[in-house]
Amino acid sequence: MATVREISAFGNRVVVTGIGLITPLGIGTDETWNNLIAGRSGISNVASFDATGYPCRVAGEIKNFNPLDFVSSKIAKRNDPYSLFALAAARFAIGDANLDFASVDRTRFGVIVGSGVGGMFT
Repeated sequence: MATVREISAFGNRVVVTGIGLITPLGIGTDETWNNLIAGRSGISNVASFDATGYPCRVAGEIKNFNPLDFVSSKIAKRNDPYSLFALAAARFAIGDANLDFASVDRTRFGVIVGSGVGGMFT
């Protein structure tokens, strides 16, 4: 059973039941956490494009992400990596929450996605 985390936001009660992460430190909460506590960095030389002409050639890129682990090839082809990361993180969060969709009011929950940049390729 997932740990329930309660937050008070603007006078309203918010209950966080699941967390999903896709980060430069790892795919999923466990891998990200293990790399974080081991002191590893997610920052490295840019590998996703030729950064030769840029003043900064290091970044925190997502590595070893296979969108087909989370979505169909049709969806993977039609979406920016940012969107695929969000879908994967949402699947992790739903799994972490251990939700039974048959017994919950689907209008009473949602997924919050945070990103530093968004869809750079689109």
